[in-house]
Amino acid sequence: MSSKPLTEIKTDQECYLKENINLPDGTVVDVKIQLQDENNNDLAIINDTLTISSKKVSLPIQVENLAKQECVVVKYIERLVVSIDVNHDKIYQETEQTIVAVNNEMDEAWLTVSQGQLTFDSEGNDIDGNLYFSRKPHIPHQSDGTVIGNSGITLGRGLDIGGRSESDVVAIFNQAASQCRKISKELSDWLKDGAGKTKQKAYDYWLTLDANVPADKQNITRKMQHVLFENMYEDYVADTKNLTTKKDVCDAYLGGKQIDWDALPQNVKDVLVDLRYVGVYTGSEDARGNTRAKVIPAVYKDQQEGLSGEGSHFYSVMNDSSLWKDDFGVDPNRFDNRISELE
Repeated sequence: MSSKPLTEIKTDQECYLKENINLPDGTVVDVKIQLQDENNNDLAIINDTLTISSKKVSLPIQVENLAKQECVVVKYIERLVVSIDVNHDKIYQETEQTIVAVNNEMDEAWLTVSQGQLTFDSEGNDIDGNLYFSRKPHIPHQSDGTVIGNSGITLGRGLDIGGRSESDVVAIFNQAASQCRKISKELSDWLKDGAGKTKQKAYDYWLTLDANVPADKQNITRKMQHVLFENMYEDYVADTKNLTTKKDVCDAYLGGKQIDWDALPQNVKDVLVDLRYVGVYTGSEDARGNTRAKVIPAVYKDQQEGLSGEGSHFYSVMNDSSLWKDDFGVDPNRFDNRISELE
């Protein structure tokens, strides 16, 4: 099998790898397919045979199907190596290999995150063309163009660049690019210029997207979105833990006692972080109200009394629609998602 230049296929794409072989039609040859990770380690090896027809062989390939067949997680597959042995001696020389780069960046597995799924799912959807499609720059706004809160240009599941500098934006995408493919130069330049803009300025700038970035370069991949979220979410977890357990908070709301953060159920942590993620885990300085004064004592009581679910104090606080929907303008779907997370 002759050596071929490196090519690329998407995980959900069906393609045919073809090779001319100067042997009689009907000859059976051995084929080996290797699914490899980023370090060229084999995740699976599939052995099969092909029959020569018209002096060539043709092998249909779809990575998703091979991964399912071999119980391999698609998002870890980076290379596909196909080797053909015409002599049945199981000696696969490098010159007999076709090496194909696997583009797994649009695999649906990237819509699942290691933590914070509540927040990830609440920050948009993956339906291209939908109002809440998250992989294209957008800005939260009302139908009349009024921007919601202090929002800026947002990309992915909650990456708001309105409060970030141009250098912050560059650093964020450079960090993500170490794990996945870079965004286009056109999109990168447009995002840098949009840094720091909020409210009406951000909305007006968002309207310039189509004029500055070709439509086929406006979307980020599912993997890029996944990586951006996971990199951000870690910071929100640390910040939420601090806001929940620091001394002045404990003194103000718990009489000096403290919540054991590490012992909290994961769903409780996820809801607390989600409150912080959208800026409604507030203190006494917020004009809308002090939500930590209600949340922290409730979470502490639940931990002391061993309560969870619908019978918990925290559930009662989170189920207060007047507080969250009326005072803080929380989206009804997000309100319901938080309640469901605690049930």
